[in-house]
Amino acid sequence: MRIFTIVVKSMLLVMLLVSMAGSLALGQGKCPPYSDGKKYDASPIADAIDANKDGKLTEEEWKKAEAPEPSWNMFMGKENVKKQGYITHQQFLDETPPNGIDTNCDGKITLEEFLATKKWNMGGGGPGGAPGGAPAGGPGGAPPSR
Repeated sequence: MRIFTIVVKSMLLVMLLVSMAGSLALGQGKCPPYSDGKKYDASPIADAIDANKDGKLTEEEWKKAEAPEPSWNMFMGKENVKKQGYITHQQFLDETPPNGIDTNCDGKITLEEFLATKKWNMGGGGPGGAPGGAPAGGPGGAPPSR
């Protein structure tokens, strides 16, 4: 049963990331992906959330930074993260951000850009919903419909 749960969560995460591809067409933002192939840097988000600079993003720090709750829930849906009770910087950086989050396409995803995802439409997750009960559309929810 545990393997089945892991497989289902993995499939839902893939569907979630694919659904975010539509954010480009909806004008939420432009990057990633980057036309010149550059890699994004989400470390400014982790650095801003980690108030005591211990390399661990705790729920208290997450809430104090007002980071999107669906993102926290997505991370806590991962068994190893849930067991430790916090997100390491590396675990945060290993996740692919939703397309369009880097609104100025400078390659650095800031806390402000991350917080802006909370304004995206937080609508339902379609068939089966999103992982961990999070809204569809990735860490901040789905992009707005136009």
